[in-house]
Amino acid sequence: MIKTYSLDVMSYFLTSEEVTLNSLMKTFSMSEQEVSDELDNINALLGDTVIVRKRSHLYLTEEGVDVTYQYVLKKNQKLYSFYSPKIRKTLILIKLLIGEGYNPLQEMADYVYVSKNTALADIKELKSDISESIEIKYSRSCGYNIQGHECDVRNTLADSIHTLLKIPAGKFILFEKGIMEKDEIFHLRKRLEKIEIELGIFFSDEVLDALPYLLMGTILRAKFSKQNLDFSDIAHDIKGTKEYPRIKSIFWSYSFLSEMDLKYLTMQVLSSSIIDFREEIIQYSEMNMEELVCGLIKSIEENMAISFPKFLDLKKRLLMHMKPAIYRLKLGLHVYNPLTGQFMEKHHAIYLVVKKALRLFEDELRITFTDDEIALIAMIFLGEIYQTYEEKLQPVFTAVVLCRSGTSISKLLLGTLKEEFPKIKFIDVYSLRKFEAQPPAVDFIFSTIPIHTDIVNFLVPSLLDELSRFRLRKQVEEAIESDASKQAKEIMAYLAELIPKDKMDLISGKVEGFFEDKKLPVPLQEKNVDLLKDSSQITIVHENVPWDEIIDLAFYEMGNRQSITQDYVEECKKIFYESYETMVIGPNVFLPHAAPDKGVIEADVQILILKKAIHAPNGSEVDIIVALAPCRNNEHVPWLLNLNDTFLNDEQKNRILESNDMEEVLDIFRRG
Repeated sequence: MIKTYSLDVMSYFLTSEEVTLNSLMKTFSMSEQEVSDELDNINALLGDTVIVRKRSHLYLTEEGVDVTYQYVLKKNQKLYSFYSPKIRKTLILIKLLIGEGYNPLQEMADYVYVSKNTALADIKELKSDISESIEIKYSRSCGYNIQGHECDVRNTLADSIHTLLKIPAGKFILFEKGIMEKDEIFHLRKRLEKIEIELGIFFSDEVLDALPYLLMGTILRAKFSKQNLDFSDIAHDIKGTKEYPRIKSIFWSYSFLSEMDLKYLTMQVLSSSIIDFREEIIQYSEMNMEELVCGLIKSIEENMAISFPKFLDLKKRLLMHMKPAIYRLKLGLHVYNPLTGQFMEKHHAIYLVVKKALRLFEDELRITFTDDEIALIAMIFLGEIYQTYEEKLQPVFTAVVLCRSGTSISKLLLGTLKEEFPKIKFIDVYSLRKFEAQPPAVDFIFSTIPIHTDIVNFLVPSLLDELSRFRLRKQVEEAIESDASKQAKEIMAYLAELIPKDKMDLISGKVEGFFEDKKLPVPLQEKNVDLLKDSSQITIVHENVPWDEIIDLAFYEMGNRQSITQDYVEECKKIFYESYETMVIGPNVFLPHAAPDKGVIEADVQILILKKAIHAPNGSEVDIIVALAPCRNNEHVPWLLNLNDTFLNDEQKNRILESNDMEEVLDIFRRG
């Protein structure tokens, strides 16, 4: 017999964006042991592991969402007898955006199971929440209606549907309320999967799950709305592409769609995909996309003192990304990047550099990149930086990354993991669909979603912070130390050159047997990349320093060490005073530098700690200057990334600024 609150716990999982151990304990007044017992009870009841626990976070598996919903539906007939305020307002907004004509207040109140007063309060809040370009109109005799520019209305509808889809049961709400039909969504998805193959475009799992619902929202709006749709400035470009005839054909069953509707739907599809590089697709009427992308890469190289050896691969990847991004921006469609805030905080320096470099596109195309779009492009560059710098040690183990998100996020995660685990050869990033169709034969899987597999796997966030990295390193070490075959594999990799090939299997078996018997751990080597060798590379400045003298002072000691030429100093002055706003490596921490071929004799660094902060011409405060003479082959990049982490840690940065002891400051930097 199922416990009385098990159905409530299941519903809680289905209707919450995030579930933690603490939230369950608080919501249901249970102890940690009672929660654990309850989860075991639900998993046993449903005949599978539908709920997975990773530390304090709890997740419904992909299959678990459907299984749990069907069980709750069988017992309760419907998932909801009431809605949270957020879901309630979202449903009211969707009804207004899709519905034809006016909606009486009582009808909307009944629709979301509340009183007229509550529905009225929700509508008042919606009026202040929605875009200024659309408006909720009221008629005493008829009720409520939405009016505004049709593109803005459709974008708001897409945002509202996406809000519902963020919770596990979001799609079921759309079905329960009769907004959409399950069969129609199924057929739309199958058609999208077909054109994905035919046109050489790629949808991430995350996008493919949501896109049929977003397209159906547009179709329903087009069916019931009499408003004219006009985005003629780019509609002509869409009609001229090879993709348009094929994409519009998937909507053949909706005969009421106008040609402008079909162009808009095509734009939604293209802006959600990654398009394989073809010259005829990426051209715009009066500009050369390839030239702009090359200019973007060169700008990043100059501002970050780095060169990208795989220039052509990076260019191709950016070309594939920029086409749909430009479509989105021209149409006003919103990209959903849940990591933007974290990325801007953790990698603020590269975010600013990319933001400035993107002005090339903004000036040429008369568009403005949003924070979400900038962060996605910055992720591509940071992922490339991580992959550019790899240890020369031969990898011992193999792994894949399983990620439902798009290319920018998944490639950044892949690059981060490669940099973090040089002994692991990361074969590729897998979508969930690819993983299920072609299970890889690897030692480890690093996944952003819970999965069922016999392969050792680690659940990781899409963006790894320092705490996540520490925990993950520990988990990987423990996985190796607890597995005799993996310990033997690691030892044999180190001894491979010393052992005859015909003896490898024999010795490997004996080594594995030794670890199986003794359970002795094999210590993992730590990387140590550091330009900061001693305290003489740190200068504590107590005097006021004029802005126009700060670069000469910053590079003075490096000149004495003969690490750089005077020409290099002059080049740094020229670049820094023109572009100092983007030459940052932390809050109020500036990074003057130039390319190595401008006069670097030996890679070096000098850090100035200013006891009396100076102010740049734009008013920003300058606390620390990191004068850099970069390596020629980017070996300095991991050290810079670690330095960035140090400056983002308020406690560590404050200790650096407060100290008067150069040895103490050196120790803070080394401990990170």
